Amino acid sequence: MASQNSPTPDALVTVDDALAYINTIKARLKSTPGAYDNFLNILRQLKDSKIDILDATQRVCQLFKGHPDLIQQFSIFLPPDYRMEISGMNPRGVELITIITPDGATLSSNDNGPDGALTWSTAIAGMKRPHSTIS
Repeated sequence: MASQNSPTPDALVTVDDALAYINTIKARLKSTPGAYDNFLNILRQLKDSKIDILDATQRVCQLFKGHPDLIQQFSIFLPPDYRMEISGMNPRGVELITIITPDGATLSSNDNGPDGALTWSTAIAGMKRPHSTIS
């Protein structure tokens, strides 16, 4: 769900949109040491092809856990063939996130990893892959 000032996933994202998002992150996470730098590091690793878009998305979801609006706003920067949905909250108040990849794989989050880390289960053509934990 995009805010009034955020572009929809189908709209062209501008540099101003990206800068506004980064400024929102910086302001919102200023009380969380290292969070803003971690976010920039994720973007740097993605740009340098050290991680792929799926890894970056999972890491951003972990970093922004508890901030569903920041997670949802991040989705507008994904390539058009990726989708990310927040379907609600689990009983501990953590976002239930689904990422759909271009090949139809569906990744679903949970927070049952060590120290509340998000874990991701993957379904590909009806098959389940083992859980992966991003921390």
